[in-house]
Amino acid sequence: MLSVYRRTLLAFGFWVLLQMKSTTMADCPLDLSWSDFTSAASACSNNDERGKCCRYISAFVAFSVVRYAKVTGRLGVPSVFSETCLSSISETLELYGIPLDATVICGLGTKISVNYQCMGRATVMEMLQSPNFDDVTQNCKMTLSLNNNCKKCLNSGIVYLHSIIGMEDNLTLSRCRDAAFVALASQVDDSSAVDMASCFFGVHGLSILPGNVTVPSSPSVLTPKASPTPVLSASSPSQHQIGPPLQQNHHHPYQLSPMHSIGIAVIVLAVLLLIILAILIQRKSRELKSANWKTLTSSVQKC
Repeated sequence: MLSVYRRTLLAFGFWVLLQMKSTTMADCPLDLSWSDFTSAASACSNNDERGKCCRYISAFVAFSVVRYAKVTGRLGVPSVFSETCLSSISETLELYGIPLDATVICGLGTKISVNYQCMGRATVMEMLQSPNFDDVTQNCKMTLSLNNNCKKCLNSGIVYLHSIIGMEDNLTLSRCRDAAFVALASQVDDSSAVDMASCFFGVHGLSILPGNVTVPSSPSVLTPKASPTPVLSASSPSQHQIGPPLQQNHHHPYQLSPMHSIGIAVIVLAVLLLIILAILIQRKSRELKSANWKTLTSSVQKC
């Protein structure tokens, strides 16, 4: 009888571990619900426009990271979310008409990442306060839909990136470009951020679906508290970007989603049930030992 209880306890404990693991792999905090995928789906369905397709995908991911940065101050999601986010983004893009093979060819997860660490910089403020970034800030706070303004912004970004990266590979440049974009775009409202994304990634037709405009978290003019830094420029996702993220001095905790709350509640309940089951098994074990002792005592007395 006791062995049955033990097997039940082990099985129950294993189930609790599985629940804890699935809850740890929480939902991706990046949100693509703002996106209008019409132009991107058209480009990605045409083999002759794969370059444009990749730039669209880069812009979608980067703008979603901008929204995340406005809440957390970070230049990308923690590594624990990386796999979940890449899978979620790939499924969303496919759902809206962007072929799966397009995301593979464009390098979603390799060239296009969900964490823009740039030369030790992991937070928005670390980018904005890095040396020489103020030139980028000044050149990128204009209306970038105007061609000349876009060129000035991108050129200042390229100069800045090469000054901090030197002769690093294109992948590092690309990631640091995205880090610079996120740092700048997180300081303005969504409409200005979309305008900036169109310039940085060289795509047209980016727009926010009705009802998905957010209130700006900072003034529409880029005015970081410390010496800002120049932005990046590149028409393709693999051109220029900034390096690895640093620890941020201030950040806001990311709010738990209903799924996270339910998962935590399930784990708490499971642990309580596990404790109760362990107590019952211990009590049953004592009862069996007591019964065995009484039987043995009775046998000795008869002898």
